[in-house]
Amino acid sequence: MFDIFIMDLGGHEPNVKYLTEKFPHAKVLRWTDHYNTVHRAAAQSRTRYTWVISSCCDYQNFNFDYEPDPTQADYLHVWPSGTQRFGDTFLVPTQRWLSITTRKRLEEHLAPHFHRTSVPRLKWQYIMYSEDTIPEALPHHTVNTPYAWYAKHPFATADHDPWLWREQPIVSFDDDNATCLVPRAAHGTVRDQCYDYKWLERQNYFDVNLLDIVYISNGESTAQSNWEHLNRTVGKHANTIYWIDGVNGRREAYQAAARACTTDWFFAVFAKLRVEQFFNWAWQPDRWQHSKHYIFYAYNPITDQTYGHMAMIAYNRRLVLEHDGNGLDFTLDQPHAVVPILSGNATYCSDAWMAWRTAFRECVKLRNDTAEVSRQRLNRWLTADRGDTYSDWSRQGARDAVEYWESVKGDMDQLRNTYEWQWLSDYLFQRHNLTPDQLRTLPRGRLVPDKTAN
Repeated sequence: MFDIFIMDLGGHEPNVKYLTEKFPHAKVLRWTDHYNTVHRAAAQSRTRYTWVISSCCDYQNFNFDYEPDPTQADYLHVWPSGTQRFGDTFLVPTQRWLSITTRKRLEEHLAPHFHRTSVPRLKWQYIMYSEDTIPEALPHHTVNTPYAWYAKHPFATADHDPWLWREQPIVSFDDDNATCLVPRAAHGTVRDQCYDYKWLERQNYFDVNLLDIVYISNGESTAQSNWEHLNRTVGKHANTIYWIDGVNGRREAYQAAARACTTDWFFAVFAKLRVEQFFNWAWQPDRWQHSKHYIFYAYNPITDQTYGHMAMIAYNRRLVLEHDGNGLDFTLDQPHAVVPILSGNATYCSDAWMAWRTAFRECVKLRNDTAEVSRQRLNRWLTADRGDTYSDWSRQGARDAVEYWESVKGDMDQLRNTYEWQWLSDYLFQRHNLTPDQLRTLPRGRLVPDKTAN
């Protein structure tokens, strides 16, 4: 019988024990990579041919009495592993292999002859992770096998056997990258995102779990009509929809939305948004990155601008619940990314109160930001006018916001007042000598004379 060397790839100790008991004279070699381990085995062999087998394969029904016929004597004989043609079981012509001194890849060093009979691969380590993303999960798990299945949902595995001869990629099996085969080597490389790792591969095996949708309203006159439009737009999609109404304060409202849903991310749809009719409700966050919020675009017909204000946001549930709400912008105060997809049109100028408070809150934030794009956006809020809507109230809200920012000199404690609906209504009453009854019946047109007009 030819010498046998067992490549110990790690993590299948019972199989190594079985093989050493079956073949007492076999030698176990610590696996570095296939090429170098095969070369070390050939260098130690004392027989014409050398078996190099792998700890990750099941050899209970394998024929170790095989010997090539003379026409195939100088080939590297390879048996597939599961579905992988470039497998992990080799019969090496010892002297022919050692006579080649130029170091190449395994398949280039000696011409391979691929056999049809497949050797089953043993299962890789299976990890059900509770973290939201793959980079957040990796530091919490020790992997012993060359690959590990990372699954967010139970029993998510695919009939896929990676090629171990070359660099091992991270392989994703669904659109949100929630189910992956992750090589052991990637665990020391991935930090902030899987894109830190050089080799990535995507397969499409599994359907994704659709994100919950949470509709958030607080007295908007458009709430009912936009709610009905949302339900028509979602239509036959299987997303679960919730409605959160009347929660005072941004943090409190968003956290109530997070508690209502069951998915790791959820679409937050605000009552001022009339959602895009053909929005893709199967959209998914990228679990190859760290958790973050995803801000879509909305079109504001009053200012003729398209950016993230009043747009749909895919909030990360955990981040929302952890948020202390002490910053000026709930969403931007945590990790976030912009998704340049239109989520709908802003309908905030259907009454004076909503137009004023929406503009006031947004323009306080824009005034507090020194970026050029924020200055440009603020200027549009301050000057935009559409005579057939409540746009005058929107413009006045913008001007009141700038005046308020200047009066408190950008003091953050004072600016945080704008979080609360009650504070906003009180400020409006005092600023323009209004009463609560007047607030409910504010007419179209200018709140105060336009002092900038000629």
